[in-house]
Amino acid sequence: MAEGDLQRLFFGLWPDAAARQRLVALADALDIPGGQRVHPEDLHLTLQFLGTVPVARRPAVLAAADGVEGAPFELQLACTGYWPRPRIAWCAPIEIPTALTALVTRLGAQLAPIGYAPEARPYRPHLTLARHARAAPAEALPAPIAWPVVSFALAESLSGAAPPRYRILRRWPLVPQG
Repeated sequence: MAEGDLQRLFFGLWPDAAARQRLVALADALDIPGGQRVHPEDLHLTLQFLGTVPVARRPAVLAAADGVEGAPFELQLACTGYWPRPRIAWCAPIEIPTALTALVTRLGAQLAPIGYAPEARPYRPHLTLARHARAAPAEALPAPIAWPVVSFALAESLSGAAPPRYRILRRWPLVPQG
């Protein structure tokens, strides 16, 4: 299979302009030695990582996501931290909204019949601020970054891009239930 016949795909949430602006300001204010900042348009929170997927399987992935229902919710990004193994500086919620967990679970359930197993590790929602960092502060933010989540998206990691860049292939709205 030629490289052009494969895509690295994942489902994620993209912040609105106001939340993105606050995240960029946060990344600018943090002391992240050696870190390579994530491009502002690429700031996202991953829901399900699919990995390398043949282009021919994309319609099945899109159809699976068509069956996912969820309500809009607000995400409160309230702390920063650092994982030394992948060398990532991140921002995350202290409390995970039930609606976020439900969205991840529903998406995983829809993807399972077409051969995508959910991550075995517990879901740890985070937004990567910088890669290749040597350190970053682990602290609570003075005021949380409120992010109204109204849709989720399927995105492609663009090959050969350094640092990684992403392209949103399709979005699905979250619709109030009831």
